[in-house]
Amino acid sequence: MTEFLLLRRVLWRLVLERSGTLDAQDVLVLEERLHDMIDSLVAECVVAYFDRATSELAHQARHDALTNLLNHAAFTRELELELERAKRYASSVTLLFFDFDDFKEINDTHGHQAGDHALAGVAEILRGELRRSDVAGRMGGDEFAAFLVESDPETGKSFLARLESRISELVASGELTVPIAISAGLARSPEDGQDADGLFAVADRRLYEAKRSKAA
Repeated sequence: MTEFLLLRRVLWRLVLERSGTLDAQDVLVLEERLHDMIDSLVAECVVAYFDRATSELAHQARHDALTNLLNHAAFTRELELELERAKRYASSVTLLFFDFDDFKEINDTHGHQAGDHALAGVAEILRGELRRSDVAGRMGGDEFAAFLVESDPETGKSFLARLESRISELVASGELTVPIAISAGLARSPEDGQDADGLFAVADRRLYEAKRSKAA
C-alpha cells in the first residue's frame, strides 16, 4: 500500500512538471486517470492479499503444524465423507492407526527436538507411501492414521509392511537419527464398522494387541 501511494506521488510530480504544456482540462483528465489506475492496483492487491491470507488460515485450521498432515478433526471428517461414499458405491475403506513404541523414551533420552524430527520424518514416509486417493493425518502426539480407499483385505497389511520397512531403512541409514518402531492396528469397512468411531475403536484395540504381543 505504501509503495503504491509513493508511486502515485512520483507519477503526479511528473505530470505537474509537464503541466505547462497542457491546459487545465487535460491536467484534470490525467489526474483522474492516474488516481483510477492506482486505486485499481491497490484494490487488486488487497483482494489478492486477503485471498491468500484466507487460504493460509484455512490450511492451518485443517493441518498439523509439525507434519503438515491433516489434524485429528479434519482427518476424521474426511474419513466420514469417504465412508459415506463407500456405502453408496459398495466399496471398502481400510483404516490404519499407529503410534510409536516408547516415544516418551525418545523424548527423554534424545530431547524433544529429536522427537519432533522423528515425528516429521515418519509423517514424510507415510505421505510417500500413499496413493493420491488415500489420506493421512496426525491424530495427536505420536499417533497417526491413514485411510486407504477401494481396498481389498490385503491392502492394509501390504501398506503397513511397506511403511515399517521404509522406517527401518531410514533408521539403518541414519536419515532418521533415533531408533523408531511403530505398532499399528487395522480396521476395514464395512466388516469392522461403517462409521469413523467404529473403525477407530477396532483399530485402536488391535494396535494395543500388537503392543502387548511385542511385550510378551
